[in-house]
Amino acid sequence: MDSFSAGTNRAALPSLPILLAGGIIIYALGLVVYRLYLHPLAKFPGPRIAAVTSFYEGYFEIVQKGQYSKHISKLHDQYGPIVRVTPHELHIRDSHFFEEFYGKNLHLDKEGWDSRFGAEGGVLTTVNAAFHKRRRAALLPMFSRRSILDFIHIIYRHIDTLSIRIQEFEAGKEPLNLTHAFPALTGDIIMDYFFGFNYAQLKSPDFSSFHEAFIKLGGTGHIATQFPWFLPSHKRLTEEAQIVVGGGVETTAFTLSIAAFHIINTPRIYERLHRELVEAFPNRATLELYPLEQMAYLRACIMEAVRLSYGLSARNPRTRRMPLVYKDWVVPSGSCVSMSIPDVSHDEAIFPSSSEFRPERWLDSPLTPDGQPLDRFMVSFGRGTRHCMGMNLAWTELYLTLGMMFRRYRFELIEPDVRDVQIGHDYFIPVTWEGGKGVRVFVESCKD
Repeated sequence: MDSFSAGTNRAALPSLPILLAGGIIIYALGLVVYRLYLHPLAKFPGPRIAAVTSFYEGYFEIVQKGQYSKHISKLHDQYGPIVRVTPHELHIRDSHFFEEFYGKNLHLDKEGWDSRFGAEGGVLTTVNAAFHKRRRAALLPMFSRRSILDFIHIIYRHIDTLSIRIQEFEAGKEPLNLTHAFPALTGDIIMDYFFGFNYAQLKSPDFSSFHEAFIKLGGTGHIATQFPWFLPSHKRLTEEAQIVVGGGVETTAFTLSIAAFHIINTPRIYERLHRELVEAFPNRATLELYPLEQMAYLRACIMEAVRLSYGLSARNPRTRRMPLVYKDWVVPSGSCVSMSIPDVSHDEAIFPSSSEFRPERWLDSPLTPDGQPLDRFMVSFGRGTRHCMGMNLAWTELYLTLGMMFRRYRFELIEPDVRDVQIGHDYFIPVTWEGGKGVRVFVESCKD
């Protein structure tokens, strides 16, 4: 009788798997209710599914391959200038708020990038503002204007190597893929600058470079955002090297591709730029940085290419210890808020026909329609205490490379496709469409 009663009682008790399943369901329902109604960001507009789960972001980033940035733009069109884009993050689209948000005297934490590349200790991905300040201070002297000028003979050497390779393609009447050549150039420069050696990528037949590796790393970064254990962490110095080399290769190379494509594809731009370069350097073999920096039209071409390259296409998050006031909204302290550089670069009120390459918009100290200097909205190098450390090196590479190319050579595009220099995927950095063959050209030396 007792054994019968015990067996009956055991049968009446739910099994452990059922208890676990029930607990998970109750937890999930409780989490949904909390995030929709009780979370500090519950009052902010946005799709309810984005408030409930980060897998909404994950769908666009992983399945759709880096398309959440484009989708967020549509959400702003629907919900307004501030939108809840994940359970714990707000995104603001307002070009006039960008500089205030990333204020130069604000040392803010930056969450969300530490897990992207398995490099939590790199200066770019450091979350804590105080740690970032110390790590950045150790690297800044290397990227000062003075340091660049001390190193410039090495940059000249690599620019000359590229020029020699261009001549080889001219002699062989072979197509030159600039999309491959530019990362090889910037890769050799940053390796020499940071480590004192390079892999001679410019001299390899097909310009072997870090290009494909960094694109793949950007794609896996979206997976690591959703699943932080996906990428293993590296030691501190390795992390720093990974970040510095990555930042020094792809962003400048993409800017060079944009500039080259549009200058070659628009004869009036090429002719005006070439004329300016010939007047400054009657001897085509001469190349000097300072005279290049004084050229108004070359600077305008570079500014326009930098604007369209964005530097980073990813959302750039900050976390404040105090409430953030934006228009009629008060964002609670400790909340993660982000903005995006492409939103500023394509603000039609500031840059009419923003997708077009128009160097003239940067000539003669231009102003916005409301009277502000247009330079204020050149944000591709970032703003505030975390702006790009390598901007001096990038400007030097841009001036010298484009000056050399368009003083010495004429180019003809092969099957020009503007998608080869436009963002197709946000992999932290902008990546072009998957079907692209790159910016390919035939070359002819200039006679003047």
